[in-house]
Amino acid sequence: MIAVRFGCSRFGHFTVVTCALNRLDCPVFMFEGRHDEVVPSMITAVWLDKLKALTKAIVWFENSAHMMMIEEPGRVLDALLRSVRPCANSGEKDMR
Repeated sequence: MIAVRFGCSRFGHFTVVTCALNRLDCPVFMFEGRHDEVVPSMITAVWLDKLKALTKAIVWFENSAHMMMIEEPGRVLDALLRSVRPCANSGEKDMR
């Protein structure tokens, strides 16, 4: 079980997030906008650090908030082609 405490200054309160998901037998790629106020990136970073997965990575979108596919569509396509597609083609089996 992973528990994360974070402050959300926009709403002026603290929230505790718990997640029992700590292993996935598949690659995990998280696309995160640096300016996202809907889902604070700290939650994803802490969870992904503890997660055991075939492959795991955070792809940061420096000029986006929550909708990077609209705000940076070219960069999203590039990230899918460079990060996700090779992993999908490799058939990778080792757990990290």
